[in-house]
Amino acid sequence: MYEYVIRVTNSSKESYCVTEILARLKRTPRNQSYLVKCSPPGALSDDLLKELFMQWPKHIIGLHLNSWLSPNPRNTDIDRLEMFCKWLPSNLRLLDASYTLKELPSPEVQQRFVKALPKSLEYLSIKGNGLGRRMRAAHIKDLVKTLHVSHALDLRENNFHHAEEIAGLQALSGLPAKITVLGIDTHPMLMNSIPSQVRRLGLPIFYLSPTCKPKPIIPATVSYLEFSGYLFEEMTLAHLPSYITSLSLERCNLGILTNQDIIKLVASIPKTVTWVSLRANRLFTKRTVSERDRLLESLAPFNTDGRLQLDDNGEEEWIRAALPLINGIEQQRVPNWDCAYQIATYLGAHSLTLFKKLAQRKRMFTSIAETIPLINGSQ
Repeated sequence: MYEYVIRVTNSSKESYCVTEILARLKRTPRNQSYLVKCSPPGALSDDLLKELFMQWPKHIIGLHLNSWLSPNPRNTDIDRLEMFCKWLPSNLRLLDASYTLKELPSPEVQQRFVKALPKSLEYLSIKGNGLGRRMRAAHIKDLVKTLHVSHALDLRENNFHHAEEIAGLQALSGLPAKITVLGIDTHPMLMNSIPSQVRRLGLPIFYLSPTCKPKPIIPATVSYLEFSGYLFEEMTLAHLPSYITSLSLERCNLGILTNQDIIKLVASIPKTVTWVSLRANRLFTKRTVSERDRLLESLAPFNTDGRLQLDDNGEEEWIRAALPLINGIEQQRVPNWDCAYQIATYLGAHSLTLFKKLAQRKRMFTSIAETIPLINGSQ
């Protein structure tokens, strides 16, 4: 699953009319699952939003809620949020409503928020909304049971792991019956209460820390495991059970580690894991050309049969910058004695990361949007 970013303002930061925005939306890919994100966030007035959602294209079934709602969603009061949810297109099946509520929401606000969400969703993320705070265990169960989602649910960063153990159990017991993809923060001792139908599981990265006691026992029904949060040097993946075949470490800030620590971490992943996503960790930023190439070469032994997913790690920024230069050389606008030609030649001779990606980049379809990998389902 991806995010698809749609720009709704011109260079003067004036909003496009609904007709122009709809024309852009209709050019988005069909027969694919993605969340449409508004850029810049909250740029459209309520009147424009209501009109736009009434004419929303039928082939777009995913939405990133906050980007359409406000530049700072946490400042949105619950009355406006409820009104906004009533406008949402009826064909929505995928919704990211993460980080929407103000900090420390009251039990009443939590309940109103959950009830306002669409009732026919297949994927729902409500990460980071403070659900479970200031609520009794029985109320947490009722809150979770109110959710209408049939396939994938992300409840992480909602304080269930800080609540009393009974609260965590209540949350797990209230999950929709058909959930097969689940993200949740819960006490390690409650891992055996994860519903048996869950095949993909997202957990906080703290579970990899040596200070996490007791160590969580991943249910044997889970084959795809995802960790979220910032990874630390002392963490290891050596203890992963053999039934985990897919592992996601996307957006874990691996780029702050040294090359040696990154290799050590990847080397600790058991060979029984046949697919590993390291996307969106900025592995290739704040490193020299030689450091990038050494990292890429050191990762090669662990990347047999395309095992490692390394896209979106910062290389795109300088690839985009270099592409006009390479095009100019190919079109003979830049002569071979020009300094730009010398730069391009140097990069081509000394950088694996640049020219391996340039060929791919030149074949990509150029549109008004970019796709960015999301958690849960980017495989």
